[in-house]
Amino acid sequence: MFHNNLYITKYSGWCFGIINIEKKIKLLIKKNKSKKFYVLKNIVHNKLSNEYFFKKYKIKLINSIDQIKDKKKSILILQAHGSDKKLIDYLKQNKINFCDMVCPLVQNISNQIIKNNYKKLFFIGKKDHDETKYILSNNPKVKLFKNQKITSGTFITNQSTFNYEKINQLYKKYNQNKNITFYNGCCCEVIKRQEEIKNKSPSLKQIFVCGDKNSNNCLELVKIAKKHTKNVFVVSNKNELKKMKINKNVPTGIFSSTSISKKDFNDIVNFISIFLNS
Repeated sequence: MFHNNLYITKYSGWCFGIINIEKKIKLLIKKNKSKKFYVLKNIVHNKLSNEYFFKKYKIKLINSIDQIKDKKKSILILQAHGSDKKLIDYLKQNKINFCDMVCPLVQNISNQIIKNNYKKLFFIGKKDHDETKYILSNNPKVKLFKNQKITSGTFITNQSTFNYEKINQLYKKYNQNKNITFYNGCCCEVIKRQEEIKNKSPSLKQIFVCGDKNSNNCLELVKIAKKHTKNVFVVSNKNELKKMKINKNVPTGIFSSTSISKKDFNDIVNFISIFLNS
């Protein structure tokens, strides 16, 4: 909505996947009060959201499984984007308790691949992204799509946080062939936010995307916005705004990635609103 030359997104805060993770963590702790909880590297791709989970639920961040000393009294929480099959197999073989927090949507993409008996299987995603690693590790036949020639008997799907417009273009290109199956794995929350920033950014001269630079869904929003204006900034918290030069005299927009909390987003909105009206 627009207010005094400021547009504030209709879609903010965590996606349903992260909201669901918090519910699962609460239940997990309630059922295992005597155990210690660990996370390997991260839960989501947002530093502040991770810190929120670590602090509120007394979860210890570790960089190696070897840091878990008492296996029987410990539970390892696995990240939302999915974990490599080798890690899952290792945990099972060594009888290390774990709770897989993989997003249901990401898990469904993997399931769609596993149940298809096509000659060729392709996944469209960022090579070094955790979701891509998860998908490829779950099915050795899957290859990362790099504009290879697509022939009959092929199944194609994609990363949940990929650019929706690009996926749509590929879908239209290959959907004419009945022997090629294209499963669109884009998250509905990601689609809504990408569509909104695509439609609104042409009328804006200054845009703030609230999220983390390590978050692909955040970076995709930035790319879309930069097609219309060069003044696009990633903001993870209100303190970062104190170091920025904010222009009071141009139409401004504030948008949200799916991994920033509602609180952190609202703090950023309040700071910018007060500054623009000062």
